[in-house]
Amino acid sequence: MKVRAKKALIAVGLLVFSFSFLKPQTSAPDVKIKTATGYYNRALAEFSYQNVQTAIDNLTKAIELRPDYADALSYRGYFYHLNNQNEKSINDYLAANKIKNNINGYFIAVPYALTGKKDEAFKWLEMAFTGPENKPSMAAVMNDKELESLHSDARWTALIKKEWFSEYEKLINDGNNKTNANDLAAALEIWNKAVALDPKQAAAYDARAINYLRQGNAEKAVKDLTEAIKLKPENSSYYGNRAYMYKELKKYTEALADYNKAIELDPQNMIYAERAMVKEKLNSKDASVADDFKTHLDAFYKDDFYAFFLGSNYFLNNNMPDAITYLSNAIAIKGEAEYYKLRGKAYFINKNFEKALTDFDVAVSLKPEDGEAWYFRGTTRGEQRNRDGACADWRKAVSLGYQDSNGYINSICK
Repeated sequence: MKVRAKKALIAVGLLVFSFSFLKPQTSAPDVKIKTATGYYNRALAEFSYQNVQTAIDNLTKAIELRPDYADALSYRGYFYHLNNQNEKSINDYLAANKIKNNINGYFIAVPYALTGKKDEAFKWLEMAFTGPENKPSMAAVMNDKELESLHSDARWTALIKKEWFSEYEKLINDGNNKTNANDLAAALEIWNKAVALDPKQAAAYDARAINYLRQGNAEKAVKDLTEAIKLKPENSSYYGNRAYMYKELKKYTEALADYNKAIELDPQNMIYAERAMVKEKLNSKDASVADDFKTHLDAFYKDDFYAFFLGSNYFLNNNMPDAITYLSNAIAIKGEAEYYKLRGKAYFINKNFEKALTDFDVAVSLKPEDGEAWYFRGTTRGEQRNRDGACADWRKAVSLGYQDSNGYINSICK
């Protein structure tokens, strides 16, 4: 099981916005995509917002729609465990395991250990290490405080001393440890060894690609991900990762093709918003740009960053009512100066000068060095026949380096 972590800082044009979910809402909006996948994606979002019970409720809806939904059962088992409902956790893990063999060996062992069922705990730990995939690291198992009740059992010593990992798997674990410690140079050496040891396995290529990206070499990252895809063409994450590399290289056509393939292989792969941004680069009038942003926001409803981008897309397409709606959503989550400024522009275009002025007031108070915001506030004041206020704002904008391309100062402020 894995909850994908989003990139913490994303640059857009000349501006940089933080990806943040800072203001909790009193209640979540209803899920609009009422499919098993829609409820599943909302559940993972709720978990990221630390709403464990709400995550469980959404997974229950997903499972009602698709009783054989192994990933949903697996995550619900994990969330039940977080809620100290270990019997329910075990039941869900076992149900998931019947559908998708050995996806939860380590995770099943934990609630068994906590409920005193040591025989079952050891059985599932051994199954987890038998693999071949989804093996936990030995360090994770040894440091798991929830397994401490097993430490006094002779089977524990035998378990941790047994050689469970191939040389390749050891290198993968070591490389991950170095990466987590941000020792990218040492990690790269390990990934190189892993690739040389077994060039027919995909994991090291994918890991080395991420390493290359973090060191600023997207071209090499693409090459490694292409090798990984050749070896495991059914892996959605590899396509999604390569799409991101292509996006970094501004190869948007190639990025879109990979995003499409990643989502085709796994609709749970929450890269819809990233795909929307690539689509917008290729054709800002593509109606599916908004659809992809909405799919993302239906799950991650506290995401001010992509709510802003959806509002921006509507603004670019001269749909001011929807632009204002989504910009208002972004502002309700996090009141960034850029959000207020763009909503102010939308109000201005709609000739709602009072609301536009209010937004520009906030924008310049939050970011007083923004010449454009001062200029638009001046223009709004001009529409309200406030000549002195308009001229003061235009002059302020010019003093900050913003060009008076309309010539207002010379023509109006003499």
